[in-house]
Amino acid sequence: MRHQTECQHHKLPPTCISVLQDPFTSVYDPIPSTIREQLNLMPWLPAVRALHFPESAEALEQARTRMAFQELLLLQLMLLLRREINRCGTAGEQMSSAAFCAT
Repeated sequence: MRHQTECQHHKLPPTCISVLQDPFTSVYDPIPSTIREQLNLMPWLPAVRALHFPESAEALEQARTRMAFQELLLLQLMLLLRREINRCGTAGEQMSSAAFCAT
C-alpha cells in the first residue's frame, strides 16, 4: 500500500495534501448523512483521504464505492434536470424557483 499511496499523492498540489492531512479540515458533503448511513457510504473528506492515502485495501475500496455512487448520483440528477428543462420548453424561458414548470 505504501508505494501506491506515495504515487497517488504526488499528483496533488502541496496545498491539497496539507488540507487532506489536516484532521480539523471540514468540507461540505453533498450526500446527507442519513443516506450515507443507509447505504454504508463514507463521508466525502475521509473518502478523498482514503483515495490518496489509503490505510488498507478495504478503505480504498470503500472510498472508491463512495465516489462512484456520488458520480452516478450527480449524473442522474443532471439528466433529470435536463429532462425537466426540455419538458418546460426552451432554455431561455424563466423557471419558477418553487417548481421547474407548471404541470
